[in-house]
Amino acid sequence: MPVGAWAAPESVELSALGGSLSDPLWHQRCRLLIGLTWFHAALIALWVWYSLPLDLSLAARGSRRHAPPNRRRGLIVATFAAVATWARTNRTVQAIALALGS
Repeated sequence: MPVGAWAAPESVELSALGGSLSDPLWHQRCRLLIGLTWFHAALIALWVWYSLPLDLSLAARGSRRHAPPNRRRGLIVATFAAVATWARTNRTVQAIALALGS
């Protein structure tokens, strides 16, 4: 039995043949991924806001040490989302920014 003989012919038609996506399909997927990246940045910002202590004393600040790294993570994700959102960048830069921001 040859390799791949078990696969139905319909599944071969559904698989990608290689090459790049057409412009409308690329822009549709890129918009979705940009939206997901901004949503991710917003969730990190909400988590940082939620994790901040209500008491601003030094003792309360020392008990919540995870907020500064999360702020940096949120800033990094938002920066890559902004680069991907910028319309003047080409597809390669947008794809790289989205991959690094997610």
